[in-house]
Amino acid sequence: MGSMTGSGSEKSAPVVAGAAEIAVNSTAYRFTPRVIRVSAGTDVTLVLTSTDIPHDITIEGVGHIVHAGSSKAVRGGLNIAKPGTYVLYCSVRGHRAAGMTGKVIVS
Repeated sequence: MGSMTGSGSEKSAPVVAGAAEIAVNSTAYRFTPRVIRVSAGTDVTLVLTSTDIPHDITIEGVGHIVHAGSSKAVRGGLNIAKPGTYVLYCSVRGHRAAGMTGKVIVS
């Protein structure tokens, strides 16, 4: 693979001031909600809260968005121009394989 994805050292994507916030909770290999809906080309802020151990949100075809340590809420910016369904997952080693996945639906 050759990438540092899942190392826990990634910085969160920049947030655009005034962007709508979407809260995402992460715990025990699960995101809540598992489906996030956004409008194409619109800036949003994902607010990831980890209630147990460090987790992150990475989106296939988009990249790393936000990393939250244990019991922390962290913000990461997101703007996807192309409509479609994107897979989101936690890139921390073993978490995706344990079922820590979801979807971003862009319309």
